[in-house]
Amino acid sequence: MEQQGDKGKHEWVIGVRVRLKTALGDEVEGEIYTYDPLTNVVVLHERKPQGKSDVRIIKANFIKEVSVLSQPTEEPNLRLPAVNLNKLKQKEEQLLRKAKEDSERIGIGVSAEAQEIFDQLSKTMPVRWDKETIYVFDDVRIVPPYFLENCTGPPNCTGPTLQSVNHVKKTLKIVWDRLRRTMTSPPPSLSPTSSTGQHHPSRPSPYPVS
Repeated sequence: MEQQGDKGKHEWVIGVRVRLKTALGDEVEGEIYTYDPLTNVVVLHERKPQGKSDVRIIKANFIKEVSVLSQPTEEPNLRLPAVNLNKLKQKEEQLLRKAKEDSERIGIGVSAEAQEIFDQLSKTMPVRWDKETIYVFDDVRIVPPYFLENCTGPPNCTGPTLQSVNHVKKTLKIVWDRLRRTMTSPPPSLSPTSSTGQHHPSRPSPYPVS
């Protein structure tokens, strides 16, 4: 096995099987498929079972060490495998949809507590942002500062809609309880009472007023 520590003087011969050690300490093996001097990248080809293969594209200046494992025993097969363009298009559309959905889950200009509330509610209910307002089931809305009294439904709602409001409030209280436990020093706005046990109307509580 030939060791080649100076990657700059190494000739990237197509078909040679090599082991590359990167500047980050990672090791990869494969056959040299090609080398592009313009972009200074090496393409390794690794054959897998069932006719599958992996292709790795590595910047040559990130390669710390090259070990030649074997020389090609036959003429290299330079024929490119068939590419299913329809499958690639579907994969692209799927990733774009997911990226759009993920971006819509992030509130713009909201607090960390508001985002945590949204994330927790989204685990069991359909939620969406409308600026700083959280909408649940499209009928229930939670406005800043996202306490229980800020969770409302349509005016004079009854029946299933009222049940939805109560269900969201119940879940919202659980989320606030969890948030309060994780805070080493909860801000006054999260505490329904002060250290003297007296309620501060100017600092709303996340709990319903009895």
